[in-house]
Amino acid sequence: MIPPFNENSFLPPGIHSATLIEFKERFVYGVKRPIIFEGLLRLISDLKEIGCNVVYVDGSYVSSKERPNDVDVCWELTDDPAFMLYAKQKHPILFMMKGKRPEQQHKYCADVFPANIKEGASGIMFLDYFQRIRNTNEPKGIIKIELI
Repeated sequence: MIPPFNENSFLPPGIHSATLIEFKERFVYGVKRPIIFEGLLRLISDLKEIGCNVVYVDGSYVSSKERPNDVDVCWELTDDPAFMLYAKQKHPILFMMKGKRPEQQHKYCADVFPANIKEGASGIMFLDYFQRIRNTNEPKGIIKIELI
């Protein structure tokens, strides 16, 4: 079960597991959120195609914000070099890490990062970075969705 938002309009700290159906029931409403969710479904399809089993969802999409601009996602990356080569050839868009990444925004309505890669400015892994409020560095919650 996805917990209620805290007084700061975020999920309480921690990684909260949800099915895709639970996620949809909680976060897909209004006019803009369904459009972003369709992009997330495209992303999940591409990630499953390269063998990804888990995504972590963050950003204003998993807050009480009524009209988020996009969704932030990090995904578990294999350490198998041969498989990584295949993944980069199959979906190079998933490995774009610099700048605004308009290709990711256009295709997925998302900013997408491998979970076990360091975020540039902070130097911490994206999975940990996603669990902090950007302006205050306070802890917050994210959603884990298993894709199996």
